[in-house]
Amino acid sequence: MRFHVLVFAVVIIVAAVASHLWQQRSMASETSALKQSIAALESARAEDSRRVEQLRREDLRARTMPAAAIVTPRESDPVTETDAAPGTGEGHMDSNTDLKSTTPGSAPVELVLSNLESTFEGEALDGQWASRAAAAIQNTASPALGDRSQIKSVECRASMCRLESIQQDLEHYRKFVFEMTHSGVSKETFFTQTGETEDGRLVLTMYFSRDAAGLPRVE
Repeated sequence: MRFHVLVFAVVIIVAAVASHLWQQRSMASETSALKQSIAALESARAEDSRRVEQLRREDLRARTMPAAAIVTPRESDPVTETDAAPGTGEGHMDSNTDLKSTTPGSAPVELVLSNLESTFEGEALDGQWASRAAAAIQNTASPALGDRSQIKSVECRASMCRLESIQQDLEHYRKFVFEMTHSGVSKETFFTQTGETEDGRLVLTMYFSRDAAGLPRVE
């Protein structure tokens, strides 16, 4: 009789241990599944946030990015010729200026840019002035760059200079344009976005005039 009782007790204990182990495994499986679900939800939320931010930036860029602009000195500002740089004179804009407000006339941006490019490429080289002008622009532009911004090239010919840079975002784009148009390096300045890098940075092209006649216009 005692033997049967002992066997029965062992069976009960084994059953209890097995049930406990099964419950632990079940809970571990449920916990793992829950963790996977949470990770999937967090990943989806992160992707949604990234997409929302991307759409926000695209919308902001569409509303605030200038197609093109020509910035000229104020009529009240004195303009004097100097061979030490492309020119002097303060650009007619401030940090709160909507850059679209200076878009030149009704000429298509592509036509304005193409006209400047063809004129610039066709110019003869005034080596002595070009060298000094390029150095002045480089020295002015470098301190105005953000941490992830950079100068691609600076070229000068006879009556114009061209500066190509990569700006890390729209805020630095606007700040750089503001600094350059207020630096006194040009009688008149043209700027426009001409591309975007794979990591989302903005390619900015600027043209600077040498004399008070300004930049060439589309006929």
